[in-house]
Amino acid sequence: TDFLQQVVQRYAALGITVEVSLDGPRAVHDSVRLTKGGRPTYDRVVAGLARLEAAGVEVTNINTTVTAETLPLIDASFFAELARLGVRHVNLGPDVLRPVLPDPRELAARVLALRALANAHGIELLGCWGRAVRGLALVRQGAALPPPADYALLIVDALGNVVPWEYNGVGDLGPVAELSTVLASEAFRRHAESRSAGRIQECVGCEVEGLCQGNASTTLVYERATGRSGLFEHRCELIRAMTRGVMATARAFATPAPRSSGRRRRAAVARVGGPKHGYRAS
Repeated sequence: TDFLQQVVQRYAALGITVEVSLDGPRAVHDSVRLTKGGRPTYDRVVAGLARLEAAGVEVTNINTTVTAETLPLIDASFFAELARLGVRHVNLGPDVLRPVLPDPRELAARVLALRALANAHGIELLGCWGRAVRGLALVRQGAALPPPADYALLIVDALGNVVPWEYNGVGDLGPVAELSTVLASEAFRRHAESRSAGRIQECVGCEVEGLCQGNASTTLVYERATGRSGLFEHRCELIRAMTRGVMATARAFATPAPRSSGRRRRAAVARVGGPKHGYRAS
């Protein structure tokens, strides 16, 4: 529509990057991401991806959430299709609330096999372990250990308030209309520093502390809200196992790809894709 085209053009003008959700091949995606009326969304998402790229909007990732039911259905054909669409980076997110496999080490082995399939099609596959992998690459380039903190992700809620991505005790940072003030605030400084090694209490002593930067800490929110123990430790062990597995390959120490070109600033990240059928956290 004309309205959507205006939105896409505005994204391009502002240098806003986009992440698009596709949860697998057409049959898999359409089984979990439906419209409110129950209609499939795969073709609409692919068409949206083409529209974004045609307008010059940078699509940084395809986000793929997998569950116990869908993981076995992700195969080389999915990555071949993504490569045909011009995709080069996939962020694979195992279900948080209902672990895909009881043993996180077994899950890591399955995901590493998928990463090899993706790599064979020229696609890098990362996920919740991605920060640790990027941290290793920075250390190889000469950065101190722990390496510099990853960029401080922020969310704008439905009321227009900027809130931290991680749940670290820092409340709303202020309205997005006053973003320059937010970024200069003491609250934002505390938010940015809160992911430093030694600052996240539940991460102290972990073998990837300072590399992971507390990536699994948000899982504690789900654990406390649902009363289901073990979610945090499962996610932590998955990150550790994936980091070990990726370290076993030379690609672990490749130079990390830039998140955006020199002329584009990462002003915000928009996430698009069909709504999820049911509730799954990614």
